[in-house]
Amino acid sequence: MLVILIAVLGEVLCQAQGYEIREILHFIDTVCFYSLNIKGEAEGWFLEASRDPRIRNNSFKLIDCIEHYEYCMERKIKSFPSVFYHGEYKMLEYTWSFTVADFVEFGIKMQSNNTKSISTLEDFELIKSFNKPIYLLFYRENDKMLSEFNYLDMFSHISGFYKSSNLYFITSSNKAILRLYSTPIKTPIIYNFSPNSTTKPTLKFPFTSKNIKEFIESTRCNNNFQITSSNFYEQRKCFDGKLLGISFIDKNNKTHISQISKHKSTMIILNAYNETRFRYGFIDLNEFPNIGKKFHVYDSYSFIIRDYRESKGFIDFGEKFFGDTDEIYSVYEAVWNKSDVKKFVVVKKPRMIIRLRYFLPAFVVVIVWFVYKILVK
Repeated sequence: MLVILIAVLGEVLCQAQGYEIREILHFIDTVCFYSLNIKGEAEGWFLEASRDPRIRNNSFKLIDCIEHYEYCMERKIKSFPSVFYHGEYKMLEYTWSFTVADFVEFGIKMQSNNTKSISTLEDFELIKSFNKPIYLLFYRENDKMLSEFNYLDMFSHISGFYKSSNLYFITSSNKAILRLYSTPIKTPIIYNFSPNSTTKPTLKFPFTSKNIKEFIESTRCNNNFQITSSNFYEQRKCFDGKLLGISFIDKNNKTHISQISKHKSTMIILNAYNETRFRYGFIDLNEFPNIGKKFHVYDSYSFIIRDYRESKGFIDFGEKFFGDTDEIYSVYEAVWNKSDVKKFVVVKKPRMIIRLRYFLPAFVVVIVWFVYKILVK
């Protein structure tokens, strides 16, 4: 009788908009959206994503935390809205953007294995099209070491720690893929393919759990230069204690793209010399204006340096186009040493909308005068 009562209570307690939750106080392999307004815009996108045929049935749940407040508190949900993936043994927080596309991609990633095995060039090109950092383990077919030391399982286990991240992990023994990058096939090797990067860091055999994780941690921040709504909070962890230079650009503008290339060249050189003080990223302001608002930037092109050694402050260099990588490095050094950087700053022109507001009263007076003249006649 007690078991039946608990089961009934569980079903009543865990109601989701459009779905009936059958699990009792515990979800497995489920993405849960904890909300105070189940009819909100983001909540609607979440429900739309849940209907995508690529998502398994019943793997998305929208939970009303006003109606089921105690339940949400028991799950230790501290802010709203919040999204979590509930695995068999742990909860993973969703930090991607609240869009249909990201919800779907996240859901697919959560319901798949930690690593994906690919066998064709088409598979490889498809995964590269995600424009996300990829860790690719190449190995030889029928490798004798697999029988003695299963590094594929080790790679998959480590990948599980990054399941909710924007990182992707794949394995392949296809020699055609190896030849694309002139990769030696005598031993297994792990490659980091990152978007917007000209370098491909590698980790050669022998592998251990420790050196695989160290390799991932040491390369995940250095090569993904584009900052998006999907990876912003994930990238944010890479900036602590460092200077972050950000270009706010229009990706359709060739001059802006040229500046990005100079910044990337500088960062690649610095990484080669183990320079850990500086980071760089660029943001397409047309696509992600919400990120610009976080830094009070509304126009492209703009370049700022944010000092993450402290909890406040950034320097806006305005429409600054650098002549070469040495000049970029000099700017970083000056900010790091808190030196005078006025010579580098380009004073921004006031935004047109700001200038017009000062003329608004005069416009109103003129219009009123014309209306008065017309009525008098």
